[in-house]
Amino acid sequence: MGPASTAMGPMLVSKGLLPRAIAWNSLAWQGGSIVGPALGGILVGISAGLSYSVTTILYLTATLCIFLVRSNTQPVVNPGSRWALMREGLSYVWTNKIVFGAISLDLFAVLLGGPQPCCRCFPAIFCTPGHRVSAFCEQAPR
Repeated sequence: MGPASTAMGPMLVSKGLLPRAIAWNSLAWQGGSIVGPALGGILVGISAGLSYSVTTILYLTATLCIFLVRSNTQPVVNPGSRWALMREGLSYVWTNKIVFGAISLDLFAVLLGGPQPCCRCFPAIFCTPGHRVSAFCEQAPR
């Protein structure tokens, strides 16, 4: 899901239905990420041509559904300069500690990249070559 499809959701439903729409969208995404590969494997097991045909039909159906959207999906332009809007957003994040904590947690998770980079630098710094920890960490996926 890209930023455009995520940003289009609030413009398609009313504010009262937005939490429910977000929940259904998340449920569909998570369900598809689990069920989709399983069904794809079954279809490939039956016939590779069948899997390509079903994929083509699903892409065409999704394209048709996008063209059938009749709601206005143009974002509302807020008055004011972009710098003032950026300052307002940064002050909101700074004063709302829950949002600040979530963004900080995500930032550090992205920057550190999970355990693989840590496994690469830990043995080089703390272990001698041939050490068991070094050998174990070198097997981490690249």
